[in-house]
Amino acid sequence: EPTANLDERGQAEIRRRLAEVESLLLVSHDRAQLDALCDTIWEVRDGQVRAYPGNYAAYRRQRAREEERAQQQWEEYTGERARRETWRAAASSRAR
Repeated sequence: EPTANLDERGQAEIRRRLAEVESLLLVSHDRAQLDALCDTIWEVRDGQVRAYPGNYAAYRRQRAREEERAQQQWEEYTGERARRETWRAAASSRAR
């Protein structure tokens, strides 16, 4: 962590110098630094790499929307599956 053990002034100086660099690969747990310096976040998840435009805050908002959408799709799928199972069970008992 380049900003570990630095005071506010030191952290600001590092951010200022890094902001002058045209291209930079930054790996950090410092969310404020990621917000200040990044214009693209590259996420490595499940063996894949995906780019998210914007800083860390924008990335978190986009990921939250994606997670909400995935949860909604899962709930729709399980609801439809339950409806079909109920329909099959009813059709099966009518056929007997």
